[in-house]
Amino acid sequence: MAEQAVLLILGMLRDVKNCDTAGRKGRQITVKENYMKEGNLSELSDFTVGLVGFGDIAKCAASLMTAFGVKTYYYDIFRADREVEKKYNTEYLPLDELLGKCKIVSLHVPVTPETKNMANDDFFNKMQKGSYIVNTARGELLDSEALVRALESGGTFYIFPKALEGDANAFCMKAKKYDLILVPSDNFGCPGYFRMAYCIDTEKVLRSLPVLEKFVKEEYGATS
Repeated sequence: MAEQAVLLILGMLRDVKNCDTAGRKGRQITVKENYMKEGNLSELSDFTVGLVGFGDIAKCAASLMTAFGVKTYYYDIFRADREVEKKYNTEYLPLDELLGKCKIVSLHVPVTPETKNMANDDFFNKMQKGSYIVNTARGELLDSEALVRALESGGTFYIFPKALEGDANAFCMKAKKYDLILVPSDNFGCPGYFRMAYCIDTEKVLRSLPVLEKFVKEEYGATS
């Protein structure tokens, strides 16, 4: 999922969707000339990236961003240790400050009663105009009506890889005139994902064995 987040950010900044359409229509030279005149393509290193949530996927995304020379900030309800922040070359910011400082915001939190529809009107209003938001987590994190209002105000572009809560077709009809990249989540189709998941699960089991052995010995007077 971290790779997908970076992929989609690059796709937004380099206008991949519209470039692909232009290329298929034989208009690539015209489009290239327009970009040169308008100067509206950006390097990822021109931006600061804010990570909302700082679990394993967000940490991996922070590592990938470092390769592009990107400064990242993160928000999480539990601040990481200084050593962890240094390892991933990132800094903690309260959510409101992160939204105002980072022009690219990537969501990496689970759906809970506290995070459901967290990307609402107040959330978008705190972002800079012309910001980008990436959601490789869950669709329920996003208030789709608030997103449409943000798009209409010229506030954000949005990448949407997960099913929206409610009527996704209605959202797409309302938002189809905007520069959105709408893709399914494809991470579960990657063999590498399963290898990584199995390795992580195995590591957790191995770490828990000494604790389990101690418990069995104390409770039953026997070793496993």
